[in-house]
Amino acid sequence: MNDVRKIRRYGQSCDYLKWVNENPCLPSRVGEVRLGVQDVDVLLHVFMTAIDKIGCRDLQIFTIQEVKTRNGEPDNSQRDTWWKQDLFLHNKTIQTGEGPLLWHRGVFIVSLEGTFPKEGEMIRWGKYLQDGSIYYRNINPEQLTLLIRGDLHPDTLQKETHRRHHATKVIAAQTVSELGFPIIEKIIRRS
Repeated sequence: MNDVRKIRRYGQSCDYLKWVNENPCLPSRVGEVRLGVQDVDVLLHVFMTAIDKIGCRDLQIFTIQEVKTRNGEPDNSQRDTWWKQDLFLHNKTIQTGEGPLLWHRGVFIVSLEGTFPKEGEMIRWGKYLQDGSIYYRNINPEQLTLLIRGDLHPDTLQKETHRRHHATKVIAAQTVSELGFPIIEKIIRRS
């Protein structure tokens, strides 16, 4: 099987990825099964308690960041794979019963001038659009810190309030116990 894989320009793959990439039974460009392999640069998992008009709630926010150094951008294969991941994950939430709300923000690109964020250097924050293109905005290290903490919304770069967006209605229902005493139940309904 002849298979041509892109050679890394900077850094190196872990031994496992090197094995996958060199395995002739796992081709990327020929045969019935073709494999695209992407490593995950950063998977952020933020734990927080948000306070809004209704009260407190525990949140866990997930974000994938593909980090590019030296003003890099994802190649076509990475762009395609990460865009499709973003379509699956972007702003998806799962309520875990009485546990925290799990919120996946999606996949974002961090393109640095050098190899790490420095004061005064431009950082490009990229978000995937529905057509698979990437929309970049310039941010500074302070904004990147706020994005990592979950204090800025990654789509708008505006302050994140983490408030509930659905109306909540409290209804009092009265029932009668087996002994004939009235029981008032408080029912919370979310639209």
